[in-house]
Amino acid sequence: MQTILKRFEIWLLFSIIAASLWWSFQAKVIDPPSLSLHPSVTPTLQVETVPIDSTLLEVRKVNLTTLDHGTIVELTLLGRSGTDQPVALGSDNVELLTTDGEGVHRFFAPFDPDPMLASDEKSLVTLKYWLHTPVEVLWLTYRDQTVKVEIPNTSI
Repeated sequence: MQTILKRFEIWLLFSIIAASLWWSFQAKVIDPPSLSLHPSVTPTLQVETVPIDSTLLEVRKVNLTTLDHGTIVELTLLGRSGTDQPVALGSDNVELLTTDGEGVHRFFAPFDPDPMLASDEKSLVTLKYWLHTPVEVLWLTYRDQTVKVEIPNTSI
């Protein structure tokens, strides 16, 4: 055992493993470089509060970030879970569709948890989606209720 610990390769292997473990437990999330190339942020559209259900969910704000290959749509929502437990807003209970009925994919950072809606008070949450092509209207569905989300004009 003493001869193994005298070898340089073993100590190099231990230091690589220790550095890898330290790096993997860091809380920082780094944006992929392909997503941060040449972004142009379009203005924010303040949407009239359109309630899905007065006790459940309403769209407060729509932000767009246009990138080379598509657009990030950031929806700010205010609402409650509608149950006696908090609800994580994931792809299983929130759906965003185009007018053609095509689903819009979520835009997420790999280590970010789904935003939570509280059951006892209103929560402000933000959902991000990725659009490949520009649209004017999207439809947000939560708990079998649908609301129209108007996308701000991006030609300024």
